[in-house]
Amino acid sequence: MSIRRISFVLFFSLTSVLLLKGGSIKKVENVIPQRIGLDSVIFYGKILEQATEKVIPSATIQVISINNGEIVDKLSSDQAGRFQIRKVLRDSLLLKISHIGYDSLDLLLTASRSKEPLIIKLFQKSRTIGEVSVQIKVPLVEENDGKLIYNVDGGNNSDTFTADELLRKVPYVSVDFNGEVKLRGSSSVKVFINDKPSTLIAGSVSDALKLVPASMIKRVEVITNPGAKYDAEGTVGIINIITKKDLKGINAFVNISAGSIGNTNIAAGGGISTTKFSSSVSLTSNYYRNKIHSTLERNSYGDQTQHLFQESDIKAIGRSYGANLSSSYSFSQKNILSAGIQVNDVNNDRYEDINFLTSSDGVGTGANSRSIDNKIKKPGYSLHLDHNLKMKGENHVLISSIILSSSKDNNHYFLNQARAYDDRSFNLQKRKELSAQIDYSKPLSKRINFELGMKYIGRAFNSSSQMSAFDYASQSFELMDSSFNDMDYDQQIISVYNSYNVSLGKGFRSSTGLRYENTINDGRVDRLHSFENDFGHLLPSLSFVKSFEKTKHSIRLSYNQRLQRPGITFLNPFINRADVNNVRSGNPNLKPEKSHQIEFAYSNFSVDKLFFTVSPFFTIVNNSIQEKRDVGSDGSTSVTFQNIGKSRSLGGNIYFSYQNSKFSISPNLNIFYRKLSSDAYSNKGLIMNASIFASARFSKGYSLDLYSNYNTREINLQGYSDALSYSMIGVKKSIINKSSSISLSILEPFHKNVKLHNEVSGHNFNQNSTIVAQIRQLRLSFRYQFGKIKKSGKKDDSDVIEDKNAGGTAIPVN
Repeated sequence: MSIRRISFVLFFSLTSVLLLKGGSIKKVENVIPQRIGLDSVIFYGKILEQATEKVIPSATIQVISINNGEIVDKLSSDQAGRFQIRKVLRDSLLLKISHIGYDSLDLLLTASRSKEPLIIKLFQKSRTIGEVSVQIKVPLVEENDGKLIYNVDGGNNSDTFTADELLRKVPYVSVDFNGEVKLRGSSSVKVFINDKPSTLIAGSVSDALKLVPASMIKRVEVITNPGAKYDAEGTVGIINIITKKDLKGINAFVNISAGSIGNTNIAAGGGISTTKFSSSVSLTSNYYRNKIHSTLERNSYGDQTQHLFQESDIKAIGRSYGANLSSSYSFSQKNILSAGIQVNDVNNDRYEDINFLTSSDGVGTGANSRSIDNKIKKPGYSLHLDHNLKMKGENHVLISSIILSSSKDNNHYFLNQARAYDDRSFNLQKRKELSAQIDYSKPLSKRINFELGMKYIGRAFNSSSQMSAFDYASQSFELMDSSFNDMDYDQQIISVYNSYNVSLGKGFRSSTGLRYENTINDGRVDRLHSFENDFGHLLPSLSFVKSFEKTKHSIRLSYNQRLQRPGITFLNPFINRADVNNVRSGNPNLKPEKSHQIEFAYSNFSVDKLFFTVSPFFTIVNNSIQEKRDVGSDGSTSVTFQNIGKSRSLGGNIYFSYQNSKFSISPNLNIFYRKLSSDAYSNKGLIMNASIFASARFSKGYSLDLYSNYNTREINLQGYSDALSYSMIGVKKSIINKSSSISLSILEPFHKNVKLHNEVSGHNFNQNSTIVAQIRQLRLSFRYQFGKIKKSGKKDDSDVIEDKNAGGTAIPVN
């Protein structure tokens, strides 16, 4: 079945190409501007960024008569950077092309120029203070090619030092108290770094993002309806973090941050870049600690009514370290080879003292206490090698990539229970992954772009665990044979995709794609029980966009299907008995979730310095993986995961940002109604996440940041999690010729602690728990940047046909 489906996708791709070449839609290599009547001329063109060759939408184009200096027309480039001018050419015309954050360009148009379509390239603005380049203001948020883009340099992010802190300000994204990243209220999101998935991030998103310095991030792309070229994993979409790598010269930075409750972050790095070669390195260290108090009360019903009251005091300490090295070499402007290595080491220690009381039918049955020393160590590395080849013609590209990664998760705990027993447990998880992919893109005509690609992913998981009990007679730990647990799990994913991006004229564009992914799983538990399952998914994606050039707004309607495969944490059958009243384990028989999403998006940037977008959506998730809790006859709870849920979400996102040279404000609202159901349980309700960020700049280098976030209660299949809110105030002072800064911020000035309440119920029990953790923190931060930085981008004199202001280049299409 899988071979037939792959063949179908390939057949679809090839026949589509043949139809486009020989059918009613004619392939046109170059569209030459035509003369209409005696003196009328049509000019076509596209506006790109010089350094990256990315399209620049909404660039302003003024058409000026050379004869009298009057403005005879004014227009904007569309979402694909294209423009068209139709004029009676009685004299030469001057085009003045400009966009926020770019040097303007003057281009002289004559009748002879109408023979060639133009590609106009603009340089990003920059000015030098001392030895450090300071970027001119760029839009805080913009939309391009179905992506909502948050430009880090567009905001005053003095209070953000790591990627997880920065993501709190990104549209549609929320980050909870524990650092869990969610998109549209769901954690089933895929996080990329520079367009690539990472095994290190997949293992623990919150831990990995703490090791990515915010100062190295250029922008964050939110893709709620990814096309066929993207991996299908992540039911609600993709968050793509793009790092800075387009500066030329030598640069370096040092970031130091220390908090009142012990949180410390240190990051240092730098880079060197020439016309041919570039390389960058960063080193990060993160330390945190917190004290948590929790209570749990549970009633279970059977032959007897059993009651449990449990109280815990927890001391959590985390230490993590990271290193990243990346380099690239340009054989030419069209032939680039790049490679990189990332190494992480995450260590989390948790010391817990538990006291609990039990009763049966109102009669006390025991009072006990225990101490747990839990240590988790997660080392890992990732290597990547990429080749980017630009062939003849615009957007004619062949990209190949290979990634090798490995990570471990060592989970050890030592338990001492008063008047009962001592035991210790060891669990070691290993994960290796190899992926290779190739992507090909080629314009079939002026209006149609064709994409085709293939990818292979090979994953190997291993988990082994054992438990030892203390023998008081021999005064030593003895291995418990019944506790031995071992799992090997191999997964192979083969995927192929084909997509078409079509300009339909009059501002209409469409993107259609088909992706097939075949998954083969082979597992063994305790080397005795084996299981195999393989499944294929044919996943379509559709998107239609209408851009209104004059009023500068657009509408988009899209649909796609995506998957969420269970990770090793969900699959690992290791039974964690650190808390015997709450025993946890994974389920190796889990299958992937599958989602369907329909989205309508409206974006408006017609008002200067203002961006507004609203995006209603409807999502269906089948085979949803849900946490399932059951209470046994002894009153203890067992927690595992099963494919028992169905999820329906109907809601929308509203975001707008306003900014000028002195002030910016960005409210963000995610609101939706969710219904969860299974054969045994159901739950529903309204969920909302609202946040607002404001920044003001004053004279002498001072600035003020304000941030506030509110989350309503979270809905789970068997219960609820309480609402959460927090705020931040930060003050920054630029120093040393504005190349450095010192800032003071306070997290949650209104409350010292955060209190989270949870309710869970089943057919024979109900449970209430509360967690109180310290949240208020005063933080002092220092940033220092130095080096010699030049403008990126290189002009090729053989291609330049007009460059009066050195603000950009205009290049004829070959």
